[in-house]
Amino acid sequence: MTWVVGVVSALIAGLLPIREAAELTNVGILAAFVVVAVVVLRSTRPGLPRGFRCPWVPFVPAVGVLSSIWLVSELTWVTWARFASWLVVGMVVYLAYGYRRSALHSRVRHSGAGVG
Repeated sequence: MTWVVGVVSALIAGLLPIREAAELTNVGILAAFVVVAVVVLRSTRPGLPRGFRCPWVPFVPAVGVLSSIWLVSELTWVTWARFASWLVVGMVVYLAYGYRRSALHSRVRHSGAGVG
């Protein structure tokens, strides 16, 4: 899988103009940063050992999230359309893979339920 991702990334980087590749990278990374908020894990699992502690919680994570939102809001609509397309493709692959390999699907398949 590492080779596949590496080859696809190299092709995209080689075929797209550098500005477009950078914008796609930026929107993906910043969107992930906005979604994965430090505050959620800290409040849901406060006793979890951490190698790094964020200072001034929740101020620093909030400023980071707001900064990321501002940065992605400055990107072009074309970048957003490409990001949405890749997001849909990724979700379809993720859901198809997860459906076939989920524990719930396996239990239903082996119990005979749903077979008609």
